[in-house]
Amino acid sequence: MATTTHLLSTKSDWDAWQKKFEQEARAVGIWDIVLGIEEPLLKPPAELDMSPYAKRRGPAGSSNAIAHATRSNPSGSATPQNEDDAVEGTPTHEMEMTIASRESYRYNERRLEQKKKEYKEQRQAIQKLTALVRETVAPDVFDLYYESGDSLKDLYKKLEEALAMTAMEKMTMSRQAYQLAILPLKKEPRSFTDWVDT
Repeated sequence: MATTTHLLSTKSDWDAWQKKFEQEARAVGIWDIVLGIEEPLLKPPAELDMSPYAKRRGPAGSSNAIAHATRSNPSGSATPQNEDDAVEGTPTHEMEMTIASRESYRYNERRLEQKKKEYKEQRQAIQKLTALVRETVAPDVFDLYYESGDSLKDLYKKLEEALAMTAMEKMTMSRQAYQLAILPLKKEPRSFTDWVDT
């Protein structure tokens, strides 16, 4: 992320600083978070819980199949059963799940990885933009409006409320600049070219 040369210290700096800040926020995809339209991801997503997934019987001769057959038929003459049948208990890994549960688990696992990626990218973007604010806002202004625990949204809102000029203030400033520009010269400038440029 490029560092801006605009330093925010007074109301007259706001428009240029805000434009650059918004460009950076949009570039890293968190402008809606700054505005409060979208809520940030506050903590990483939780790992998958195995308990909702069905445990399968397992192939003939496995401990799961033998234990279930013994409970079902104490005489020991168990009838052949499908190894993918669900049995009581919670699987400890996906190979102990029924086919349907395994497919569901793998789908949810892919979604979890995507959510982890989104969380990591969002945290990095917020950290980069917060660092940009620290670098480009005058220290006395930053210290005045930042409070420990403030989110990026909170800090931006405080700066905007304090330093963004109203339409009336902009009009007044423009009028003052115009009136200053049309004042008659007290003496002839040494170079009209340099005077016009300034």
